[in-house]
Amino acid sequence: MPVFDNILQAIGRTPLVRIHKLVGPKDAAVYAKCEFMNP
Repeated sequence: MPVFDNILQAIGRTPLVRIHKLVGPKDAAVYAKCEFMNP
């Protein structure tokens, strides 16, 4: 996990995780935003 010098550097850096099991191989990509990782 990255370490920042101040809170402003962490804005917009919430990790995304690709969800593979909800869609088929030819469907759109689905991502989950890991809000628990927010500062």
